[in-house]
Amino acid sequence: MSIGGEQPRSRSTLSLDGDGPNSFSLQCKIMARNRFEQVSEIQPDAITLVLRCDNAGASGSIVLPAAASGGRLSSDQVSAHMPAQDAFRGAIRLANDMKLAIVVCDPDGVWKPEWGDLYQAID
Repeated sequence: MSIGGEQPRSRSTLSLDGDGPNSFSLQCKIMARNRFEQVSEIQPDAITLVLRCDNAGASGSIVLPAAASGGRLSSDQVSAHMPAQDAFRGAIRLANDMKLAIVVCDPDGVWKPEWGDLYQAID
C-alpha cells in the first residue's frame, strides 16, 4: 500500500489555436485524490489516525505501533489528542518520514472529504 493511498498521476494538454507569437501549449499534471482505508481498530502494520468527536469538537490522535517501526521502537507510540486537521497533517508527515501506510479509525464520522476518499476494504 502506498503512503496515503496516492494514485498515479495523469497528464493533460491544453492548446490554444494559432501558430503566432501569442499561441501556447500548456501541459499540466492532474493528480488523483488520495485514498485512505477506514478500519474499526488500530492496525499493527500501519499508522492509525484515530478521529473522535465530543463536546469539545473534532479531535484526533496518531498511533504508531512498534511492530510497524521495523525495530526502531520498543513500544507503541500514541500522540496526544489534537484538533482533527492537525492530527491528519501529522499522520501524513509521520507516514512519509517512516515510509508507512496510514489507515483511519473514524467511528464518529469526523473525516472531511477534502482530505481524500475514505473507503472500507471488502474482505
